[in-house]
Amino acid sequence: TVTLTVTPDEGYKFDKLTVMNGTTQVDVTITTDGKYTFVMPAGNVEISATYKAIDYTITITPAENGTVIADKATANMGETVTLTVTPDKGYELEKNLTREQGVVMIIRLLGKEKAALACEEAQPFADLGNYAWFVPYAAYAYAEGITKGVSETAFGYGSEMTEAMFLAMLLRVLGYLDANDGSADFVWSDPFSLAKTAKIINAPVNGTFTRAAMTERCWNALSALTKDQKQTLAERLIGDDVFTKEQKDEADQTLMGGTAAGGVTSSGGSSSGGTSSGGASSGGTSSGSASSGGTSGSTPMKPNETPRIPISHGGTP
Repeated sequence: TVTLTVTPDEGYKFDKLTVMNGTTQVDVTITTDGKYTFVMPAGNVEISATYKAIDYTITITPAENGTVIADKATANMGETVTLTVTPDKGYELEKNLTREQGVVMIIRLLGKEKAALACEEAQPFADLGNYAWFVPYAAYAYAEGITKGVSETAFGYGSEMTEAMFLAMLLRVLGYLDANDGSADFVWSDPFSLAKTAKIINAPVNGTFTRAAMTERCWNALSALTKDQKQTLAERLIGDDVFTKEQKDEADQTLMGGTAAGGVTSSGGSSSGGTSSGGASSGGTSSGSASSGGTSGSTPMKPNETPRIPISHGGTP
């Protein structure tokens, strides 16, 4: 008796096994453990196995504020799936936060955009020559001690705003001082402990610091006490007429009512062909490669656009 073990490659399923003695097909028996056996005849045998690609289902989770459409409902490994992503009006796909967007967001949070646009203070950043729109923002943020740049002469325009960088700016807004020599309230490169104490975060993000995470931290910062513990940032901004207490209360009630964020997932299969092996002979193998495709449609942000936090229907800090 010859025992055959049939093993499909990932992404494939077993179809059929044939054992031939010349022109005569040999009977094959499947065992209880999923193997196949046959009695060796008085002559050579040829064994062949065929496999079929698995049709994997593509599931798209419904998302708020936009749609995702796949060009097919199922796909095999190696087959390209095209996704059409269409944000609703006023929305765009989530992106990583850049340093200039983070600074503009802080300025808008404080209700100081008009003051920033009118700022003519000198700023030391030599890498802003091609970004005139941002120069007054950078000058204002530098003069107010909100940002210090990535070096004494470079702001780092277009580079990633990490969570540590953004939290450092929020803590400066609250009146905390940072330095890397142990003489201040926190180290700018590691603001997480103080940010947690101030209740701006529960824990650092796991992965890339997105604009959605930035918005959450801005909202949390409104309820954080300033360094002197005399008032929250929201109370300070109410005093500065950035928004009213009624608007803040309305926004609190809106959030307490619950908001939902949608996500999009698509799932497919992966792999290639299959093999069969036995004491008398072995079948063939087939292999394939995986690829995935997709398109997305969204309106890119203009250089001077940064997402705003709606405190209420009546005001935007």
